Amino acid sequence: MLRVLIVDDEILARDELAYLLKRTNEELEINEAENIESAFDKMMDQKPDLLFLDVDLSGENGFDIAKRLKNMKNPPVIVFATAYDQYALKAFEVDALDYLTKPFDEERVRQTMKKYKKVKREIDEPEQISHASQHKLALSVGESIVIVDTKDIIFAGTEDGHVHVKTFDASYSVNDTLVVIEKNCRKLIFSASIEALSLILSTSKRYSHGLIPPII
Repeated sequence: MLRVLIVDDEILARDELAYLLKRTNEELEINEAENIESAFDKMMDQKPDLLFLDVDLSGENGFDIAKRLKNMKNPPVIVFATAYDQYALKAFEVDALDYLTKPFDEERVRQTMKKYKKVKREIDEPEQISHASQHKLALSVGESIVIVDTKDIIFAGTEDGHVHVKTFDASYSVNDTLVVIEKNCRKLIFSASIEALSLILSTSKRYSHGLIPPII
């Protein structure tokens, strides 16, 4: 049974996210908190595996929780769930697994659960988990922010006049330009392994309509 804690000061947002999580058909124990004090009380008592955390909690800041969790033994995995899209990159600094924006999308919630299960399978490889944020790329998809692992990207290019990024698990039509995507990937070279980004950058000069050829 996966223990989930939703921290949000808006009851409707908590209800919506809890409903979408139940629709994933995962075996979940879902609890809720409306402020930081209540969140820490429930974390101490219930030991959640996964924490869905709003940024703005009636004047309190969700990042304060995230930073304090770093000092905890076996802290929950963090997913930010917020109305603000401008904090996606900051979420990497506290090793967030994902970043969901309101109104929540059912498919994005499902993708988040898939990411969590992938991390869970790798839990015995602490070095890989601790450096996970160094391999993350934030993509603007519709009105949402999608966080992908650069090692999972197999194609980034234009198709039918739109920019697409494809991973092993999904395909995204993004608002970002190829120039912006490549620039952001190059920034990651300084904190991520070159091997993790080689699929994106190594063929950038060879393909006029995409950074990486599609894999068939």
